[in-house]
Formats: sequence, structure tokens, C-alpha cells
Amino acid sequence: MLTCTEEIYKDNFGFRVFGKENATTQVYEFMDREFGNEKYRKKLISVLNAINSNPMFYSHPEKFKPVEDDVWEIKIKPYRIACIWDSKPYNLVAVYGFKKDKRKWPKKDLENMRRQKTLYCNSRSKRIEGVYYGRNKRIEKRS
Repeated sequence: MLTCTEEIYKDNFGFRVFGKENATTQVYEFMDREFGNEKYRKKLISVLNAINSNPMFYSHPEKFKPVEDDVWEIKIKPYRIACIWDSKPYNLVAVYGFKKDKRKWPKKDLENMRRQKTLYCNSRSKRIEGVYYGRNKRIEKRS
């Protein structure tokens, strides 16, 4: 179960997982499954704290780096979370996640990530809400 603590709220941006409880997406289910573990959740929070120091421009080869164009990758041990910046409101949105075994992104995962990104961008124009972690303490907790 994915839950949040007060630490995850950021001053300069919010972290959002694309999807919601009654309309789950691949990344929503991935985050719920893999980041229910306290150890990985703490690592995610530490990466988000680092990004908070300089949002939109922060880059770290071991933790947070660009994958392609406007897609960024959060690296936490074997897990990869593909994110995009959404400026209205100012959020880092997780659109795809998977467990990575090799250095390069597998073709299948790149294609799936692009599909999820397109789905998010299309739904964004329709204002489909997701689960928010951050910014103005907006949060939906799952029980």
C-alpha cells in the first residue's frame, strides 16, 4: 500500500502519480505495489528532496536524469520511474514505472512509456485528476 508522510510535501513542486483509485494506470499500480516498502519509499523521498533544490533543472546521473526529450527517470535501486514536468500546476508526474535489469531502457518499456505519456497528455487536457503527493498538501490516501 502506498502511503505518504509529511516529508514528501515540497516547497517548489508537487509529485503526482498518473491515475487514481477508480481508474488505475500502469504507474499507479506499480507505485502501489513496489513502493509500499518503507525502504524504497524513503529513497523516493530523498530523491524528491534533492529535486526540490532546483526543480526543472536538477539532474543527477545516479538518481534523476533525462531519458528522452521531456521525459525524466527517477532511479531507485532496480526501479525506474519515468516522469514528465507539468507546469500547470507545477508537478513532476510519474507516467510509467518498471524494474530495470540492464543499463539501457528495453524497447518494450520505452514504447509503453511513450504510450502512457501520450495518454497522460491527452487526459490532462480533459482534467482527469490523479493522486497528488505534495504541493499545498493535496493528497488522497489509500486505505
